[in-house]
Amino acid sequence: MDAWIAAGGDPQKLALYRSFMEVTPLSDPSGRALVFHHGTIGDFTGGPALLAEAESRLRALGCREAVGPLDGNTFFAYRCVIPHGAPLPLEPSARPEHWRRAGYREDARFISVFAPNSERVCRDRGLPDGWTLRNFDPARFDEELAAMYRVTLSAFAAAWRYAPIPYTAFHAQYAAFRGRVDPRWVWVVDDPHGVTQGYFFTLVAGSVVIAKTIALHASAHGRGISWSMIAAMHRQARDAGLDGAIHHLMHEDAVSNAFAGEGGRVVRRYALYRKRL
Repeated sequence: MDAWIAAGGDPQKLALYRSFMEVTPLSDPSGRALVFHHGTIGDFTGGPALLAEAESRLRALGCREAVGPLDGNTFFAYRCVIPHGAPLPLEPSARPEHWRRAGYREDARFISVFAPNSERVCRDRGLPDGWTLRNFDPARFDEELAAMYRVTLSAFAAAWRYAPIPYTAFHAQYAAFRGRVDPRWVWVVDDPHGVTQGYFFTLVAGSVVIAKTIALHASAHGRGISWSMIAAMHRQARDAGLDGAIHHLMHEDAVSNAFAGEGGRVVRRYALYRKRL
């Protein structure tokens, strides 16, 4: 592990991963990688020989395929960026070349879409009776985070390659944002009983809003609530003189692509890769 740290590996991140899944760090003169024992390769900055060693480790563990770059779980770093224009906040930096040369093929594609503050997107559709749209309360950070965790487990249960993580890992990941999040750009939806049923995490970057994560509990689907959160964000962006929003890192087939509205355009593309072992 010392060599992996010397190659730039983050021991705190590794400790977080090891708290709930098995992972082995690798390194050689070309860089570093993490081998997750269920079949993924992440934290990869090395060359072909290191990637081949990671694959060999997975074969020895009985894995029949390798997926990467993926830090074990889609809650953490994954995807390669297909370069086009200036980098966006919170996007991956890994490039696809090493994976393609080693015989990997695309397992999934993702996009970031710019959407202007069009009238359709900004239109207030209203919430169901008794439901409330509010901003995240930083004074109740831990309570808010616990409610968002419950929503997240439900919202993404059927998502591509999704696997749950324990609350301790979820909290550790997002605690880094304590004191850095602008609550004006994070929305929370509560039902008539005051129970949080959805959230929308965004942040301002230059002249646009980065719309990072929207999540809605499965029991709240079919009420137009996601559109209400999207509309509130775009209205606020318009009122703040911003150009619009970049709906970020969406699966290419996701229904959320429809949120782009008139004038929407793809501004970045990403991919994840898979190989039979």
